[in-house]
Amino acid sequence: PVGERLEVTAEITNTGDQAGQATVQLDTTAESTKTNQTQVNIGGDDSTTKTLTVDTTSVDPGGYTATVSAGETASEKQFTIIAPPASVTFENQTVSRGSETVTVDSARFGNESVPGEKFVVVVHKTTESTYDDEIGPKVGESDVLSPGTQQSVEVDLSRALGSSDDIDTVSNSQSLVAMLHRADTDDGDNINHGSHITRNGDKVTSRAQITVDNSPSLRIPAENALAVNSSRVY
Repeated sequence: PVGERLEVTAEITNTGDQAGQATVQLDTTAESTKTNQTQVNIGGDDSTTKTLTVDTTSVDPGGYTATVSAGETASEKQFTIIAPPASVTFENQTVSRGSETVTVDSARFGNESVPGEKFVVVVHKTTESTYDDEIGPKVGESDVLSPGTQQSVEVDLSRALGSSDDIDTVSNSQSLVAMLHRADTDDGDNINHGSHITRNGDKVTSRAQITVDNSPSLRIPAENALAVNSSRVY
């Protein structure tokens, strides 16, 4: 899965009579991975094994080739990076004016077969013409969610997420977009989310129309309220 370390174990053989040293190198065809090298000492006519690793955190899902080389000898192996399933469902909803939260119906990152990691649902606004109905600034985020499927996720709009975040309550009807992000609480910015999650190069999103309930609230003036005497009547 994406994010796990790729481990490649190679057997290196010295076919000569004398002990020697060799540089063992691991390369892959995944552009975001780095070359990994190590030095090995091998006796004459002897063999040793070495395990090299590659970080796949930034690797897109797909098929790649790993190549282990030592001197002029190289060996290739095919490998596949698979991504945890990711989806989000954000249904149209009606909320009270001044509400500080909206509810995302479900959010998923990973399952039993392909585990995900901790994640966050971030809500973006889309309503201003400046953004041409595209995804605009972040205006709210959820708590950090455990991997798997989460239902009825509350997204807090009152938390400031940046200079472009001008929504802390719902004051008018508008279209919002929910997007999945990886969790990142270690950078000291008091924000739960990190980079957005992608599938096949696309962000994982869902759009909803948020409607403000403008129904007048019922209020009974104090002077018209029915006074109740607590005395017992015989």
